[in-house]
Amino acid sequence: MALSVSVLGSVACGNKEKPEEVKHEIWSTYSTRKVIQNAPDNSIYDRLPAKLSVQMMKSETEGAQLIITAAEDIKEYSLTATDLTDGNGNTIPKENIEVLHQKYVEIVRMHSTNKEIKAGNFVPDMLLPMDKAIEFKENNVLKGKNQGITIEITTAHETVPGIYTGNFVLDIDGEKTDIPVSCEVWDIEYEGRRSFMTSFLLYRYQLMFGEYDNSPETIKSYIDFFMKYKANIYVIKDSYPVDEFREEAIRQFEDNNCNSIIIPVNFDLSYKAEGEGQHKRVIDYLRELVKLTTEEKPYIDYAYFYPSNVDEADMETGAAGGSAAKMKAAYRFFVEDGEMQKTMENAVATFEAEGLFDGMTAEFASHVKQKILDLPFVFTNVGFVQDAVNKMNATFCPYLSLFDEQIQAEKYLEQAQERADGNLWTYTCTGPLYPYPSFHTDDYSLGARVTGWMEKKYNINGFLYWSCVRYSDGSHGNEHIDVYNTAARYAHCSGEGYLVYPGKYYGSSSPFASLRLISHRESMDDYDMLCVYEKLLNEYAEKYGIEGGLDVNDYVADIYDSLFSGAVYYTDDSLVFKAREELAKRILALKNQDKLVVSTDYDGKDANVTVYTTSPTLSINGEPVSGEVAGEGYKYTKTVSAASAAELNITAANGTYTHGITATAKVTDFASNNTANAVCSGRDGVESTQSTISVDGDKAKVMIRSYYAKGAGYGANVDVNGIDGPTSRLMPSITFNVSGFSGANAVHFNIKNTGSTVIELYVHLVMDNDLTEEIGTAYCGLGKSNDVRIQINKLLNVDTTKVKGIKLAFKNVYADANGYESLWPDREFELSDIWFEK
Repeated sequence: MALSVSVLGSVACGNKEKPEEVKHEIWSTYSTRKVIQNAPDNSIYDRLPAKLSVQMMKSETEGAQLIITAAEDIKEYSLTATDLTDGNGNTIPKENIEVLHQKYVEIVRMHSTNKEIKAGNFVPDMLLPMDKAIEFKENNVLKGKNQGITIEITTAHETVPGIYTGNFVLDIDGEKTDIPVSCEVWDIEYEGRRSFMTSFLLYRYQLMFGEYDNSPETIKSYIDFFMKYKANIYVIKDSYPVDEFREEAIRQFEDNNCNSIIIPVNFDLSYKAEGEGQHKRVIDYLRELVKLTTEEKPYIDYAYFYPSNVDEADMETGAAGGSAAKMKAAYRFFVEDGEMQKTMENAVATFEAEGLFDGMTAEFASHVKQKILDLPFVFTNVGFVQDAVNKMNATFCPYLSLFDEQIQAEKYLEQAQERADGNLWTYTCTGPLYPYPSFHTDDYSLGARVTGWMEKKYNINGFLYWSCVRYSDGSHGNEHIDVYNTAARYAHCSGEGYLVYPGKYYGSSSPFASLRLISHRESMDDYDMLCVYEKLLNEYAEKYGIEGGLDVNDYVADIYDSLFSGAVYYTDDSLVFKAREELAKRILALKNQDKLVVSTDYDGKDANVTVYTTSPTLSINGEPVSGEVAGEGYKYTKTVSAASAAELNITAANGTYTHGITATAKVTDFASNNTANAVCSGRDGVESTQSTISVDGDKAKVMIRSYYAKGAGYGANVDVNGIDGPTSRLMPSITFNVSGFSGANAVHFNIKNTGSTVIELYVHLVMDNDLTEEIGTAYCGLGKSNDVRIQINKLLNVDTTKVKGIKLAFKNVYADANGYESLWPDREFELSDIWFEK
């Protein structure tokens, strides 16, 4: 329940004044929730008690927020932090706690499709330190308005895990109220240099519109400020002297949040890997990093390029001399043996001739040379360009929304692994829009927070943001504006192009963060936490010699499911905090005395449980299990029924552990030769596509054949080179009847490509009224296998009790090199049993 704070007021009553009790409402809500200042109805928010609760890792900053809803005008308020203690003599000192006054900005024109915020709303964004709010007399609240207070708690490596408590003091016009605070610190810490790369562009000239100063000292203060929020800055300025580049790299690299070193060359569209111009500059910058690089400080490992002159080359590719020229240049830059590959090869040859590798061990010298050859060239693109992904060696950096389509996500990942040394980035600009994550002020903070989880799932290892300090109105030729009260500064998009506010007016040498920048930092913290889990799993895999290792995404698939589907996030703020708590439990569970880790494989009927541990004895649900030596420990296996969800009790030498079993059921069992319920068909089952399915052991051999349109509704039979329009709307498919699908949340199967073309398929649920609902897509490259898991998006509101079939559908045509539609070649593959989990 919200807390009511009584404040004595007075009203006229005849010739006397009568005291009247005024009750301000004090409440809290999730730190990710933007509470509108002039909200007409606060019931739309999760109104939590007037206390602050935080759960966090060591060496992390995590926040909470308190809300005041004023019953009468409040002349001044303040919140004072105090030390938090665990009762055992350990303290989180108040110096590690920051109290921030939320400032509001009016949304004049909506850009986001967020349905909660409206034009005319005043939305919280800038975070002003409480002492500055008091100094500048901004700590007041008008009657009927909300005022948010953000509290940021920072822990250190030395912080002892435990639960810390205390009371902060809220003062409203002289009346003081204790606000209980609880901070649980987990015995979890991300250590070492961060792995996720970032490139936040800062245009030096923009500082003049807010700070009225763009000196080297001011730039450094901005770089250091953003680094605290786990964002590495790329300063756009006129020149980068080599000695300045070197010294700044050394300065920044002392901070483990520095992991992205830009090689500041834009590359003209006519660039060639030769000559004294840009090519020489590239060599000069790289030389300095190689000279600095040691095994302890491998600077070269964190270098990258952003050829901004081919930025978003896929947009308006038909524009004369514009993006069409960009895309042409991009192909020339990034294809195999293109200008970028030649440049890197020239760099290696130059440095070898200069003897730069001579002082290194042979192994480390080989590593450095390979890193130079594999340096990321970040290439942003708004849409998916199949031909580019097939041919380019660039580090693709698409909108995050493109990962909502699993086929595209798989193709990006395949390209990254095969042609870009595993590098795959993403970015946002004016797009994408809600329901995809963004930095828009008129959007939920939750989206930006969840991106860390999405990026880990999709093996994305970098993020680019085109401008983080826009202090002018870019929609009208960089006009001066009131930077504290103007939300839209580019393309009428609130929040676009800036994530901080200038400190000059308030006498601060550093800028002030926005709620959106905090969301980015917290998304990186969540990503780091997943990396901690991944590191532990990798240590177990090495310890026990587990072939193929342990994939962290397999161990958190259910957590991902709770937060998002594809690239669409669920807008329940509680979910991300529940996800963090659950992840913490799993990490801490791995830190057990028996060094025990469990791996589970499902086949739709049974759960095949494998336990690795240092314990020489093991029992599951009280039954002893025989083991075998595995690396530095033992391996135990047991098969249990997965007909219903269950919890296994696993007892080892030093304790008992629980492991959950997911309920599963088969849609079709190929081993029993059950294909009677499989129907090959065309659109709505009307056309025979000559597609076939047959069983070979426990696999089904499938051939999908495209076909020309014919029959009623499609015109005359077509048997000529040209394809009529309707043909592209046909989709050959295979449908499997199902029963008992109620409660299913994901569909599984394995596909092995045995043909001569890639496999792209679309998974549909067939309802009892014969209508279908597409729930996802899958992809399988040439000669490859893919374990497919299709999550059923909660936002679809599918009534699983009414599902009667699962349909695998395929495109009938593709666009050939000339842009004409051609029938897709026969697709041949093997399909395993199809099953679903509940």
